[in-house]
Amino acid sequence: MSREDEMYGHVRRWRQSGESKGDYAERHGMSYQTLHYWDRKYRESTGHRSDDFIPVTVLGDVDGAPSVRLVITVGTEIRIEVR
Repeated sequence: MSREDEMYGHVRRWRQSGESKGDYAERHGMSYQTLHYWDRKYRESTGHRSDDFIPVTVLGDVDGAPSVRLVITVGTEIRIEVR
């Protein structure tokens, strides 16, 4: 197995894991920067862009709520005002 195949396998497993890049990398004995590098290479090779739309499922009842908050990463959130 080539290094590229090995690392692309890690990228796919990380994406499916729901873990942060840092947590996955640490658990598998690699640096965050290594996983980030191979994630970028994987996205470039597959044409996957980080700004692609993904489906979002709203859990719970939002009727009457003044806004909906979507937390993307720690410190990054989108607030959608409901009118």
